[in-house]
Amino acid sequence: MQKTGGGGKPQDYDPADGQYVDENKEAQLRYEIDNLKRRYYGDARGTFEPRFPVKGFHDDEYGRLYVAHCLKPFIRVFDPRKVSDYLLIPRKKDDKSHFFTQFGYGPQDSALLYSKILSGADFSELKYNKITNYGLSLYLPISITDKTGTRLIRFISVWYYSESEQATMKFVTVLLDKKELK
Repeated sequence: MQKTGGGGKPQDYDPADGQYVDENKEAQLRYEIDNLKRRYYGDARGTFEPRFPVKGFHDDEYGRLYVAHCLKPFIRVFDPRKVSDYLLIPRKKDDKSHFFTQFGYGPQDSALLYSKILSGADFSELKYNKITNYGLSLYLPISITDKTGTRLIRFISVWYYSESEQATMKFVTVLLDKKELK
């Protein structure tokens, strides 16, 4: 079946679930990429103004496109207290300190761990996670060494990207993949 889609153009959709067929979704995504590139690389205005964040049928696709093609230069916000008061302090729920203790980092090593996380963060490796009320949730793989410098540690850091006043990337937490602990 057809219904009027973006730009007033007829588009095919599946009447069973109301979703656009893959061919139309791909065409829409190509259109969005072109608009995003024109806006941020060609500094176009008007009809090319990005609609971000977009609430709609293609939030995730749009978020991935935005990260891949339009992420503006940002200010990195990583409060050292996230390491000293969160990552290295034992907690009843969502404890991260046990992971870092295995590699020699204790509360007294917060400045060292903070600097290693920053130096291990390659922001060209950012991956889209989801759109939240706080901005884009992004994953960033981190590779650092243990305190002795002999073992490699890998984990995922979570950051929120927002453009409210200025483009900022704010550190939130780390995800510890159990497969990488072996």
